[in-house]
This record gives sequence, structure tokens and C-alpha cells, in this order.
Amino acid sequence: MIKILVNEHSQSIPTNTTVSKLRDQEKPDADVIVVNGYPCVEDYILKEGDQVVLIRKGEIPQMAELESPASSWYRAYRVNSHAGV
Repeated sequence: MIKILVNEHSQSIPTNTTVSKLRDQEKPDADVIVVNGYPCVEDYILKEGDQVVLIRKGEIPQMAELESPASSWYRAYRVNSHAGV
């Protein structure tokens, strides 16, 4: 077992769990998967201490999720999308 954070909540999961398996168990309708601050491929095998954020398109993440280092890409996206980039 390894410990990770999923949407700012600590969890223990089996070793060799892929991010897609975690998504299917925790939030099957998630469209965006972020691991350690970066968008992630579905076959990524999670490691001890990884920070995962699962988001549905159109969903507004909770403030704690937005403030976490794992969501830095999302803040940059929101700033750039409002700036017309």
C-alpha cells in the first residue's frame, strides 16, 4: 500500500495502481486528471506521496484543491483563458 492525496484527502491505495483505476473508483465522470501539478496520462502508475486532482469539465474545484501545488496548471489556465490567450 502507498499513501497519496486525492482532491486534498489522504488515501492508502494498492501499489501499482494506475491513475485511470483510481479515477474509475473515486470519480468515474472526471474528465481532467492532474498528478503533482501536471495533466497526466491514464496509464501512469501512482507513487507514494503523489497528489491527484480529479475534475469534471464545467465543475468548479473547491478552494483547497485550487490552492494546492497539484492545481497550479489550473490557475495558469484560468488566468490565460480570461486574458484571451
